[in-house]
Amino acid sequence: MTNNTPETNKLDQSAADLGMGGHLAPEQDDAGYRKRMERRQEVQRQRVEERNKEKGLVMVFTGQGKGKTTASLGLVLRTLGHGKRVAVIQFIKGGWEPGEARALRTFGDQVVWHALGRRVHLGNPRPSPRPTTRGGGVANGTDLFAR
Repeated sequence: MTNNTPETNKLDQSAADLGMGGHLAPEQDDAGYRKRMERRQEVQRQRVEERNKEKGLVMVFTGQGKGKTTASLGLVLRTLGHGKRVAVIQFIKGGWEPGEARALRTFGDQVVWHALGRRVHLGNPRPSPRPTTRGGGVANGTDLFAR
């Protein structure tokens, strides 16, 4: 997986422009070669630094049948075990708080749980447009960890 941002693309191009060292170097003198290699070393350091920035991971579990919640909760617990924060967004029919969310409250601010759904009734082919959220503004795209 690549991390192509405008900054990484620019750094990659700078590295390509500077070229390689060794016997393929275009310079005829040591001073010019040394100067280019120092610049290349700085660009390479910036490239590594840019790619080592902490990133989040989004996983989506969909499909018919059982197992989606179980699989996702296993990954939630594994992630919590490594000391990371987790946000769960669960799309469910109706507007109740799942038991899993209550159980994970023991982790405090490490877990944010949003259960979103529409009020659907068998006799009503048009669900209400209001998402049911508990303590969140996820429907508006706000920060998942905002309280």
